[in-house]
Parts: sequence; structure tokens; C-alpha cells
Amino acid sequence: AFQGERQIGSTLKPFVYAAAIARGLLPGTLIEDAPLRPGEIDGVLSGWNPGNSDGKFLGWLPVTSGLVQSRNTMTIRIGNYAGLDRVMQLLSDAGLSQGDKKTPQIFIGNAGANLRQLTSGFSIFPNEGLRRRPYLIDRIIDRTGQVIYSTPVLETEVITPGVAHLSRRLLTKV
Repeated sequence: AFQGERQIGSTLKPFVYAAAIARGLLPGTLIEDAPLRPGEIDGVLSGWNPGNSDGKFLGWLPVTSGLVQSRNTMTIRIGNYAGLDRVMQLLSDAGLSQGDKKTPQIFIGNAGANLRQLTSGFSIFPNEGLRRRPYLIDRIIDRTGQVIYSTPVLETEVITPGVAHLSRRLLTKV
């Protein structure tokens, strides 16, 4: 849980969508699921043109479909709308800091994390935007029943309750 950092892939996509929702994107907004055009995405090196896992492009779809169906090209466009800096900041605030890996490839999960970081990050969605610090030991009680140590609950607001609510609604459809 602490040491096994792995590529998290599409697990990262809800954070991209949350960053875009925070900027005003609504679940019903139509986004194009099509090959990326040269120069369309900020900060992309030429030659990077990811597709979708099924090899198909489905045209204009609502934002909700992009997350539910894990459409890469839609997610990249949504990440571009949110802005790479905003997505990176949200990831950092959620405990999924990627250091200097500042590239649009992050939008589709070119990132690593361990289980502890990922579960802590996802805590923002059911907790009204608050990230709860993970901990292993809740409390230590001596043999007389006295609490000799108690872990304080530490939480930080990462997204607003409204963004958390909309993101959670999208995630229930996944």
C-alpha cells in the first residue's frame, strides 16, 4: 500500500473531469471524440496522437459519456479545457503529486501512485471535496482502557462540495 507505485491509467480521469467541472464544464456539454488535430492540445509534442482502447471514435458525446466509457480523446480535450496547471494542482492537492511530469499525457493516466495515495485522493469525491489524510493507527489504548494515542483527523478542501457532488454523480454512472 505504501511502496508499490504503479501506473494508474484511467483511474486518474475523474480528477481531470473534476478540474474541468470546477472551471464550469457541465455533464451534458458535448465534447468531440475524434482524433486530435495538430496544435489542438496545449503543450503536445508533434506525433502524440492517442486513440481510444476500442480503436473507434464516436463523434460528439456528452461529458458524462467520456468518463463512463473512458474515452481518451474526450478526456484529453476536457483536460485541455481545464488547463494542465489546474489538473496538476488538483492532483497535487489530492495527494497524487506528479512532480515535474507536466505533460498532457497525464490527462489519460500517464502517472504513478501507490494504493494509499490513490485511496486518499479518491476520498475527495464522497467527502464533499475534502481529502482525508490516510493513517494506519486510529488509536492506542492501554490495558486500563485509557487512550494514550489518537490519530487526529486531518482534512483539506481540494474541490468545492458542488464539484464533488457532480463528480460523484458521474462516477456512479461508471
